Parts: sequence; C-alpha cells; structure tokens
Amino acid sequence: MGFRCMHIAALIVIWAHCSPIVAQEQVTFCAVGDVLLDRGIRTMVRRHGPEYPFGRVSEFIRMHDLSFANLEGPMSSRGKPVAKEINFRADSAYVEVLKAPGLDVLSLANNHMLDYGRDALLDTRRILTNNGFWVVGAGQDSTEAAEPLVVERNGLRIGFLAFVTVPQVGIRYRGEQPCPAFPDTTVLGGVLENIRARSDVVVVTFHWGIEYVSRPNGGQTALARFCIDHGADLVLGHHPHVLQSIEKYSGKYIIYSLGNFVFDQHKPVQRESMIFCCSFTRNGVESPYIVPVVLPYRTFRPEFPDCQDNTRIGEWIKKISEGFGVSFRDGDAVYYLE
Repeated sequence: MGFRCMHIAALIVIWAHCSPIVAQEQVTFCAVGDVLLDRGIRTMVRRHGPEYPFGRVSEFIRMHDLSFANLEGPMSSRGKPVAKEINFRADSAYVEVLKAPGLDVLSLANNHMLDYGRDALLDTRRILTNNGFWVVGAGQDSTEAAEPLVVERNGLRIGFLAFVTVPQVGIRYRGEQPCPAFPDTTVLGGVLENIRARSDVVVVTFHWGIEYVSRPNGGQTALARFCIDHGADLVLGHHPHVLQSIEKYSGKYIIYSLGNFVFDQHKPVQRESMIFCCSFTRNGVESPYIVPVVLPYRTFRPEFPDCQDNTRIGEWIKKISEGFGVSFRDGDAVYYLE
C-alpha cells in the first residue's frame, strides 16, 4: 500500500506529534453535516454510552480549534410531536454525546427544530448554552433567530450566520414566536456587511436543497453566491442527506452539502460523508481540504474509510463538482481544494 493510501488514523498520530503549534491569529476549523440523536442513534447511545456515536472521529475533531455541526432536532423533555410524518427529539442527557468530540458551534436552523413545538426549541438553546456550546440560527423570535454569532479564538473573530430554507411542516411559522432563522434577502445583504465589519472571517450555513440530490439547485447557488458577494468567506450547507457539489466562487468556497454525519439512514449514498477542514486567518479561509468519511450500516457512527472507499468517495465528490470552478489535489487520505 502506497503512502497515498495511508489511513487517516495514522495521519492523526503524525499530525499530533509533528505539526507546529498554531500561531495567534490562526484558527484551525472543521465542519460536519447533520447530527441526529434520536431513532437508531438513541438506541446506540443507550446500548453503548454517549461517547459511542463520535468515538472513531472524536480525536480528529478535537485536534481543531473550532468545530461546527448541524443538530437535527430539539433536545427537550417538553412538547408534543407536531402533525408530520417524522419527528425528532433528544433527551437533555444526550448533550454528553455532543461534548464527546468537543463540538463548539451548533446550528439550530433546520426543519426539525420545531418538531416538538416552540418550548422544546427554547429548551434546546438553553441546554446547549448552559453546557458551553455556541448556538446559532434559532431564537425567541425571528429577529433573535437571525442574529449572528461571533466567536473569538486565537485573536480572531469568526462570525456565523445560520438559516433554513426548508418549509416547516406541522406547525405554523410565526416570526414573533420562537423559531429557526429564515433568510430574507431584502435585509441579508446588510446583515452580512454588518457582521463583515465586526469579524475577521464570516461563515454562513444553510439547511437547504432537495433531499438525495447530489448537485445544488438554482436557489442554492444564487443564495450562496449572494452571501459571498456581500462579504461571506465560506458557505456551508446541509439537509440533502447526501454529499453535494463543492464550488469555488470569487475565490471563496461553497460546500453545498456536508451530508449526514451521525444519522441512521441505510442507502450507501446516504452513508458517505466528509469533514471539511481549513484554517482561518485575517486573509479568510486558507488551506481548505476535505476528509472522506463513511457511516457503516447498523452502527451509523462515522469513521475514516479504507483506501478503496476513500478514493471512491473522493472521486465522487470531484465528479459532482465538475463545472463549479473548483479543482482538487490528492493528499494522504485527504483532498485539498484549489
């Protein structure tokens, strides 16, 4: 087996011992997609404990100064399921699952955050905040929900905005009541310019797109490019439950869908994922790369694949990204974005 096929677990050991100490005004960052703490994942946590779901990737995530994920559903003991086909909810004790990999920033802007009503959404914000997480994308009303989050690390200020474009089912959207954030392009440009002035790096995340489709639709591309035109340095997407294209637009990167990360869906394409990694500096996003990940059937806990699957997922991402202005350089179990 050649050096190109070195397993990512071996690389972790090498990076941990050989990489220089990160200087001030540089933040290493990683992002993952949808994290579910209900249904089959709930069963796994009950059987194996809170460290189990992220157990094979926790060390890698913790190596970064800052990390991001989308939390797919509320964390609360209150509320009743709304009138829809699928409702998700996690127990408050499951906050320990999120602590295990050292996640930092969690988006609550998604189409499941109101699955058990508005009180459950507020409980989720409170529980996560009380346990040291930064949350973005939901609030007491639409104004608070859309407020940016600014995180300070290593002398840098990183601004986050999070929105959902997927309709809420089973509950009426009321902007004056607790809700996730929806993007309003009549004011979004001004919001981005404002947070641009207060931040060294601006990250915008969207819960958007069409489920199980591997390339973005016109609405996604227009919205992502709008954000970059108004000051965003990086756009991250989730919701389709499969990987989607990566785009390089005006020198900035758009990850249209990070895919599932901890999620109990069965089809092979739903169990192929990635971790997006980069460094933040005063110049924006530097040294971006992706690490392929697989979710094995039955356990659905993300892990780094063998060489064959790593190459297969990497080649698939390249294929679905054709025509989006990005090029890839193969590394040792990772793919650098150029």
